Amino acid sequence: MRPLLDWFFSSLGTFSRTFFDYFRWASFIFVTVYFVVTTAKSAWEYYVWLSAKDRYTGLLRNYIFVQGLRLRVRTFGMDLVICGLLCVAFLLMWRANVVLSQISSIVHSIPQTP
Repeated sequence: MRPLLDWFFSSLGTFSRTFFDYFRWASFIFVTVYFVVTTAKSAWEYYVWLSAKDRYTGLLRNYIFVQGLRLRVRTFGMDLVICGLLCVAFLLMWRANVVLSQISSIVHSIPQTP
């Protein structure tokens, strides 16, 4: 596992290999994969469930479609604001990760005087 992580971090350029750096990248990869798998699985299950040919599922499918058309942005505005703020927080943390990596590489490039 260690050679794989060393190769991954060496491909990113000059990068200090502290525990915190490993934790940040492992968390980033784990959360991203978990989000993608969970969302895809849920979407596929809904698709399979709503694609049934019986009468009641067709009625439910039409009801969901009509309710989706009747959504009002004002009604769900607060949810949209929260989603937007979470996206901004994600982008800020991503930027902070990049800045920390740059600071780390600059600090490690400074020559040490005895």
